[in-house]
Amino acid sequence: MLRGKPLCVECGKLGRLTIATVCDHIIPHKGDMGLFYDYGNLQGLCTHCHAVKTATDDGAFGNSTGKPKVSKACGVDGLPLDPGHHWRT
Repeated sequence: MLRGKPLCVECGKLGRLTIATVCDHIIPHKGDMGLFYDYGNLQGLCTHCHAVKTATDDGAFGNSTGKPKVSKACGVDGLPLDPGHHWRT
């Protein structure tokens, strides 16, 4: 895929010519094999643009995906459930 389209799509939108180093799924496949293998769902991105897109999609860098991240080790207040944890003392 990158051989046929070797430039970063997102950088191209900004008028920059940057080599694409990552083959990215335009629509995150989240285990859907139809989307995973769909050639039309792929685009070339540089490492930076891929990191920004992934962070936006996954809720990193302080972004919210609207889905609360639940940890079995923490309560809904975010504090550890273990009464012996140093945050609880």
